[in-house]
Amino acid sequence: MNEITLFQSGDGWLARYSGPCREEIVRLFETDTIPTAYTRDIDLNVLVRTIKAGHPGYVVTVQIG
Repeated sequence: MNEITLFQSGDGWLARYSGPCREEIVRLFETDTIPTAYTRDIDLNVLVRTIKAGHPGYVVTVQIG
């Protein structure tokens, strides 16, 4: 199962990929964690909904703290 874990860093949100998709993400970006286009100011529900819409079939979770 492909998963994305969202977490805050600095002023924005990062996405950490895991599951079968991780290998391709690391091949492309040399890391499993990439920045999203969203700042801390985005509503959390909007963030999750937007990421899910762009990644059908992925499980999206949020790590707080």
